[in-house]
Amino acid sequence: KRVFENKLSSTQEMKCSLVSQIRLASARITTIEREIGTPEAESRASECQAHTTLRTSLVAHKEYLKSLEATKLARASTLSKKADELRELFFQLEDTLSADQTKFLKLGSDYTIGRIDQLDARIAEQAAELASRQAQRTTLVAMIRDLWDQLGLHEEWAAGKKCEDGEEVDEVIKAGAEEDLKVTLENLEKLRERISKLQEEKAVRKEEQMRLFAHLATLWERVRTPGAEADAF
Repeated sequence: KRVFENKLSSTQEMKCSLVSQIRLASARITTIEREIGTPEAESRASECQAHTTLRTSLVAHKEYLKSLEATKLARASTLSKKADELRELFFQLEDTLSADQTKFLKLGSDYTIGRIDQLDARIAEQAAELASRQAQRTTLVAMIRDLWDQLGLHEEWAAGKKCEDGEEVDEVIKAGAEEDLKVTLENLEKLRERISKLQEEKAVRKEEQMRLFAHLATLWERVRTPGAEADAF
C-alpha cells in the first residue's frame, strides 16, 4: 500500500509539473504569436493541446515555441537593421531627429510583418526625399557657378578679393566640396539665399553698366565718334 501511495504521489507530482510547464509554454506561445502577428488560422496552439498525453503535448508546445522564438529573433534582426537604415536617412536629411522620428524608430514589442512594411515604406519615402534634395543641391550649385561666371567673380578672387562674411557656401563650392554640404532644409535655403544675393548683385551691375553705356553714348555724340566704332565697342 505504501509503495502504491508513493507511486501515486510521484505520479501526481509529475503530472502537476507537466501541466505547469505546458501552461507556461502556452502562455509564452500566446505572447509571441501576438508579438509577431500570427494569424489565427496559422496558429498551432490548439494542435499542441490536442495530444493524448501530457508528455507529447509538452514536447509539441516546446517545438512550436522554439519555432516562434526563431521567427521573432529573425524579425527583430530585420527590424533593427531597417531602423538603423532609416535613422541614417533621417540624419542625412537633418542634423537632429524630430519627436515623431524618435518615436517611430522605437521598435517596442511589435515584430509583425506590418511593422516591417511600415519601416520599408518610410525608408522608401526618405530615400526619395534625399534624392530630391540632392538634385536640388546640384541645381542650386550649378546656378551659383553660372552667376559667378556672369559676374566675373573668379577673376576677382584671383586678384585677391575674398568672399564676404555670410558667403561661406561660396568657399565650400570653390573647394569642390559641395557633395559634403548636407542637404538639410537650412542648407538648401542658404544656397537659395546666395543665389538671390548674386542675382541682386547682377542687377546692380547691369544697371551700372547701362548707366555707363548711356554716359559713353553722350560722350561719343559730343566727340562725333563714328557709329561703326561705337558699335564695335
